[in-house]
Amino acid sequence: MDTSDREHIILRHFAGALTDEEERELTVWRNASPDHDGLFAAYQKLWHATAPAKSPIDADLDAEWSRLRRRLRLDAPPRARILPLRRTWIYVAAAVVIIVGTIVVFLMQPAVQPITVATANAETTTVTLADGSTARLNSGSTLIYPPAFSGAERRVALQGEALFDVTPGEAPFVVASANAEVRVLGTVFNVWARGAETRVAVREGRVALEAPGSASQRVEVTAHQAALRRGDQAPEILDATNIDAAFGWLDDGIIFNRAPLAEILAELTRRFDQPIELRATNLAAETFTGTFTGWTLDNILASVCLSFECRVEQEGGTYVILQ
Repeated sequence: MDTSDREHIILRHFAGALTDEEERELTVWRNASPDHDGLFAAYQKLWHATAPAKSPIDADLDAEWSRLRRRLRLDAPPRARILPLRRTWIYVAAAVVIIVGTIVVFLMQPAVQPITVATANAETTTVTLADGSTARLNSGSTLIYPPAFSGAERRVALQGEALFDVTPGEAPFVVASANAEVRVLGTVFNVWARGAETRVAVREGRVALEAPGSASQRVEVTAHQAALRRGDQAPEILDATNIDAAFGWLDDGIIFNRAPLAEILAELTRRFDQPIELRATNLAAETFTGTFTGWTLDNILASVCLSFECRVEQEGGTYVILQ
């Protein structure tokens, strides 16, 4: 399965839109690597985070019919008739047709599917939601959201990175990731959610970063602050230096603040749509700090490798990082 197609295929699977052959290909891809299956699980969480309530197709029609009969008093003992019997049954029949017809129409209503917007590597886009809020997606990101908000929350799901400008409203705006939720009423903030890690940086207002469904594991993040939830750990406030790194991509800059080399190379792959392979695996967790605006990929990699005392070569169309 090509990288550019995998997100779309996974999401189409949840929407029930894959062919049998595509389902088999997806199964083979999932079984090929624990990382593949982990990515599938992350998207599954995102899909369920925004999926609408299903229509009650398993409703007990016998029970509904029994309740209808009781309401129409069909099981009650005969009583003095106000209308002639024939006219009474005409009204009863009409009521049955209307109510049963309503039930059938309701059961046949298709569930409203959420909307999915995905950006490829080296691509960004801006989405306007039903309430007027906007989400600017960075490269290699996926946003799932309903066509219209209803109920007690305005809920969307994110895999990747996006800047949200939320229109104030009574219903909280919730961004769900694979391992966290960001809850706000109206503000401007950036969310980075990849794998089992979620970061939020606030430009204006205040948000809460919390474990899904657990208000006890929550931190409040105000303007010019950032917070992180890694895996199942409790969320934590980060130091202020993370703010610039979070918003750098909005001006086509790339800012790393004590970022692991493996994360740096993944970000560069997304930003430049260029495959990069780290063969010096012992350096994967080593961190780097730097700011690049208007730099070419060659120059960025040269600068990073100078810091790590490694070297970069090209094999075909792939950059290779060697010790």
